Amino acid sequence: IAAASEKIAKIEADMATAGAKLLQRAAMAMTESQAIDERGKEVSRLRVMANRCEDAIGQMLDCFGLWLGLAPEQVGTVEISGNIDVETNPAAGFAEILKLHTAGIISTQTAFDEAKRRGLLSETVGWDDELMRLNGQEQRNGFDYPPN
Repeated sequence: IAAASEKIAKIEADMATAGAKLLQRAAMAMTESQAIDERGKEVSRLRVMANRCEDAIGQMLDCFGLWLGLAPEQVGTVEISGNIDVETNPAAGFAEILKLHTAGIISTQTAFDEAKRRGLLSETVGWDDELMRLNGQEQRNGFDYPPN
């Protein structure tokens, strides 16, 4: 009986080791779309807290609605918006900013500020200085740079 118990304990230990290996994440080749999907599944701790805060405030509004005798659709909802998720590649989304700028939806200064916020430009670079450089560069090329 003792020998059988030892064998069972060894088998259990081997199974635990094999199971732990299955839980380990292995680096494997992914397409760009798969990598984007995987990054999309990651949620920052701040986003988790924001989601919990939304839920808590929503439940509080529901309680006040019941207390005041309001219908559920009259109570309202809460959404914490803004980009509070971790961006793994700040430069990746900047192409969308450039598209908005090219389409005339956002100004040159807004695109510049967004590039600074994403860390693509140094914090020491200022918009006024950059605008003067752009104006000087365009005038040398025979154009007047239109600031937006």
